[in-house]
Amino acid sequence: MEENVLPLVYRVRLCKNSRSMVVKICKFKARSLLLASVCFSANIFSKDNELYVFKIPSQRADISLIQFAEQVDLTLLFPQDSAFDKQANRLIGEFSIQSGLNVLLNETGLRGQLKENGQLVIFEEDNSETNDNMLNFNKNKVGAAIVAIISGSLISQTAIAQDAESNAQDNEIEVIQVSGFKNSLIKAQALKRDSTSVVEAITAEDIGKLPDSSIAESLARLPGLAGERRNGRTSGLSVRGFKEDYVGTTMNGRELLGIGDNRGVEYDLYPSEIISGAVVHKTSDASLPVTGIGGTVDLQTIRPLNAEENVTLNAIYESNGMDSNNPDYDSEGYRLAFAANGKFADDKIGLAVAIASTESPNQEENMGMWGYGYKGDDDFETPNGGFAFSRSSVLRRDTISTVLQFKPNDDLDIVVDGLYIDFEDDMVMRGMMEGFNGHTNVTVEDGLAVAGTHNPSHSYLRSDANLRTGELKTLGLNIDYQVNDKLKVGFDVSRSETEKSDYNAEGYAGVGRGGSYFQGDATVRDWVLTDKGINYQNSNIDFSDYNEVLVAGPQLWGGSLAPVEIFQNAEQLGAPTPSQLSDSDRIALQAEYAAASERPHPDTFEQYLKDKYAPKYNAAQDGFINEAVFEEQLTSIRLDGTYTFDDGFVTAVTAGIHYSDRSKSKYNRGWYGTAPSFPYVGDTVPEQYRVGLADLNWIGLGDIAAFDVYSMYQDGYYVLTDSMNLQPDRVGDTYTIDETVTTLFTKVDFAKDIADYYVSGNIGGQYIKTKQSSSSAFGTIGADLYVEATPLVSDISYSNFLPSININVDLNNDHIVRFAASKTISRARFDYLKAGGAVKFEPNYDVLVNDTESRGDGPWQANSGNPTLKPLESNNFDLSWEWYPAADMYLAAAFFYKDLVNWHRAGVADFDFEPYYIEGYHQATDSVSGEVVTPKYFDGYTSLREDGLTGSINGIELQASIPLNTIASFLDGFGIVASAAFNDGELDNGDAIPGMSDESYQATIYYENNGFEVRVAATKRSDYESEQRGGSNSLVPVNRLGVTLVDAQISYDFSQSEVDLLKGLKVSLQAQNITDEDEVNADQLDPRKVYNYSNYGPNYLLGINYSF
Repeated sequence: MEENVLPLVYRVRLCKNSRSMVVKICKFKARSLLLASVCFSANIFSKDNELYVFKIPSQRADISLIQFAEQVDLTLLFPQDSAFDKQANRLIGEFSIQSGLNVLLNETGLRGQLKENGQLVIFEEDNSETNDNMLNFNKNKVGAAIVAIISGSLISQTAIAQDAESNAQDNEIEVIQVSGFKNSLIKAQALKRDSTSVVEAITAEDIGKLPDSSIAESLARLPGLAGERRNGRTSGLSVRGFKEDYVGTTMNGRELLGIGDNRGVEYDLYPSEIISGAVVHKTSDASLPVTGIGGTVDLQTIRPLNAEENVTLNAIYESNGMDSNNPDYDSEGYRLAFAANGKFADDKIGLAVAIASTESPNQEENMGMWGYGYKGDDDFETPNGGFAFSRSSVLRRDTISTVLQFKPNDDLDIVVDGLYIDFEDDMVMRGMMEGFNGHTNVTVEDGLAVAGTHNPSHSYLRSDANLRTGELKTLGLNIDYQVNDKLKVGFDVSRSETEKSDYNAEGYAGVGRGGSYFQGDATVRDWVLTDKGINYQNSNIDFSDYNEVLVAGPQLWGGSLAPVEIFQNAEQLGAPTPSQLSDSDRIALQAEYAAASERPHPDTFEQYLKDKYAPKYNAAQDGFINEAVFEEQLTSIRLDGTYTFDDGFVTAVTAGIHYSDRSKSKYNRGWYGTAPSFPYVGDTVPEQYRVGLADLNWIGLGDIAAFDVYSMYQDGYYVLTDSMNLQPDRVGDTYTIDETVTTLFTKVDFAKDIADYYVSGNIGGQYIKTKQSSSSAFGTIGADLYVEATPLVSDISYSNFLPSININVDLNNDHIVRFAASKTISRARFDYLKAGGAVKFEPNYDVLVNDTESRGDGPWQANSGNPTLKPLESNNFDLSWEWYPAADMYLAAAFFYKDLVNWHRAGVADFDFEPYYIEGYHQATDSVSGEVVTPKYFDGYTSLREDGLTGSINGIELQASIPLNTIASFLDGFGIVASAAFNDGELDNGDAIPGMSDESYQATIYYENNGFEVRVAATKRSDYESEQRGGSNSLVPVNRLGVTLVDAQISYDFSQSEVDLLKGLKVSLQAQNITDEDEVNADQLDPRKVYNYSNYGPNYLLGINYSF
């Protein structure tokens, strides 16, 4: 190649209603050119006489020419390097093609001509060689080579026509395929620049690459966003410091249902195959159907008529870097996917179908502590107890997505789309848990015991099974109709339904039933605290022998089973006879029996042994099932219209109405499991349920006997007792919330040159009327000691007006300044809106006789929802600067401030518990004296959420996307995309804002060259507040320490291969969490107090993608 060949330039296709960007890079020997193809129309000669409405600010000429080509729907050839260096004029108003070009290029040194073959050719007035090359370039052959690339999605196109290659040779052009990560950056950058509000965007090439399973990690790498791993996968997402419950999520502009406890969307539910792009709106405008205080995430699927026809197959092999610690689970999985896009009836009908099936394994080593406290007169804190589990899971997800598009003419566009997702997350956790009854041999550092030996305690061996299953179904119809040149109307209707079951089965084992004389020795271990929590040494019991492990609850956890007659053990079975006692025990117990003669006691020693050792109802809990079932339905209808103006300050007015009807239900269910051995000490695990040894050597607990508790429950091994009849809080946490929302909205777009600056934006508002109804019950214990439920129904309605304004100032030198102000809301969480609640009682002797008169210190507890909660409300202000020195490069900085004028806080209300008192039940007995006491006080509080809390958050976001050849030519192909966000905020009572990290960072370094691509991406966030599932299926807050995740990918695209069969092939190798990052939850003031530790290990994926 000759030395005078100038730098590479881009060949672009910009179709109407599309932003697909770079397709090929061309090298011309004479001079570099940029080819912009804009859906070439065959009726060329009539176009020259037509008038077009242009809205192009004064800016860099290459950008203006691309926008010009897009607006007139023609192909454009121009010298890219010359256009890059020139400033085009403002073009706003109605012009013909030629007169528009004349105004746009006046005094720029460029001029334009419309050729008979449909090309708009831009000349340099003093460069005849380049002009000749452009005039002789064959448009028809070029057009055959232009393809809209939507890489990374299965619905993508990578075609190179042979006649285009021949044309390239005739014109001495070197054609290089470009369909990689840099292509996606340019498309996303164009979306960001052209938006009238502050947005972040990802295109199909971003999605699913790191990792390839869902969109969650891709979104988490955007500036101002941060991901949260759950069970080893990124699922939650925070936008500008607000977790997903406070972020609106839509798909193709429609509100998207989550499948979890509340309003937030679990983003890992959506596989990459169905997504073609995503836009995160950090500032609001009146046309957004769903908003949130954090922002709005809009996921986008393909429109088949806007994409090329193709068929794509995808296969991925997945392997966990950590071997499974559970013998019945594997560490290998797969992903299979098929997608096809076709056009029919002269490109008037399009059909896109994507089918994907996933079986993705996951491993976890998990340790947790039950807090730290002072024991007796100690002046230092020690661990209270804890647990350790080896978890293994497999996510099975099947997805079908279809999009049918009918476009009989340019004015009417009808789209019907459907989505079905069926998933199952099957997990087991095997391990041990125990409370510590004090410690010896303690080593203390700065008021905290960091090593010691815990006193004897009976360990719980756990073999639990967690099965999450769910379905999501959506069906939608969208119609856009261009009534005339000025008016466009749209209609959209959709229906979505979700179902989810979160089933958690617990199975207990150990050295025998709690309270039984025949129970084995208690466990004694040494321990030491590390930065990953506790580690054990020198256990006195080996739990790897199935012959020594008995299926029975080692502790007396079944207190709520008191009214269940079958557990009263009237025959006092399971007690020892005198002959079964050891000599030392017989002597001690006979002395104890004799000493008790001053109080009423059995007539015989045998009866005394039965009274003392016959297990009762509180020893009957050998397992438990928690199941939360969620159902949700959403119907939405939207009608809107947009009227455009030819000239003047106002360019368009959009108005419409949006209506949604939503219902969400939760059923909180549970069952006590009792082994058939009750009331005896316990049986060994039946042979058919033994699965081998679970590995807990990573925490010093060795191997333990594991069993298939799910099958034991399904086969009826356990006797089940419905806890809904025994636990009043389950009644109070079962609810249905119905919600209808009617939104009237108007948005006015404007654009005008003011003092030589191009000013554009929009102003508008939404009037929202909301009606909510909550149906639940209040649960209490009745006289028969069973739960009584009092139905409750509450209705409320409220309205909000949400104004918004976005102003963008183009400084005519590739710099844009944006200002935005808005009011946004996030509706209350569903679990806060429930009408129900419950009364509970703590039968603790010390609490009952407490002399304090402070409310809330007594044995009574009550909780309730608050169906009158108003939405969270925020006044938002944004100021940002963006600089676009090139199509593939930008720098940006933003400042935002959110004034939280209403937030929900934990509150209390006075409550009189006396009506709920039951004599003989709401009492306690002194274990020493035998004295029976009643509660000293009957007044207290009920806890609930309430309005009225305020707060604020402000933040700074910095962004950069830089191809490194701008620094040094030898770095051609290298680039970096990086961002940093710094947040400062809290609620006025000192509470943290859920999901807010003070700092978060994202960085991606990439290299691309002739189909070869390497990427390394890292995300880092500081500590933040989240939540996890606690007792009785409730959600409890938890502080998570910061985490850094590093992922990498290497791939090769064979599209430039000389072997035709290989041209549709792409292979990739991906690695997730390559630094093997741990996740730690610890005390904010003393990080040595670790409450939870998880290690998932790295993950590897080998993929093959083939398109034809």
